[in-house]
Amino acid sequence: MNKRELSLKMAEKLEMKKFMVYQYVEVLVQTIVETLESGDKVVLSGFGTLEVVKRHNKSVRNPNDGKMMVIPSIKTVKFKASKKLVEKMGKVK
Repeated sequence: MNKRELSLKMAEKLEMKKFMVYQYVEVLVQTIVETLESGDKVVLSGFGTLEVVKRHNKSVRNPNDGKMMVIPSIKTVKFKASKKLVEKMGKVK
C-alpha cells in the first residue's frame, strides 16, 4: 500500500475528501521525518516505534576479487512493532 492508496482508504473510512486526507498523510510523514532527523524517536501506540540507529563500520569480502573492504558506518531507521501489533499479526491467517 502506498501513500495514495492509504489516503483513499482513510478518506473512505473517515468520509472526508480524498485530497484533504492525502494532505494529512503528507504532513504526518513529513512530521515523522523531521522528528527522526532531530534525533528523537516516534512512538505510535499500538503500532510501533521508529528510531534512528547508527550502524558501525563493517568489514566484508568483495566476492569479485576476494579483497577485504570496509563499509562505512551509517545512520538508518529502525522499526520495532508494538506488542499489540505482533499479537494481531500472529492471529492473521
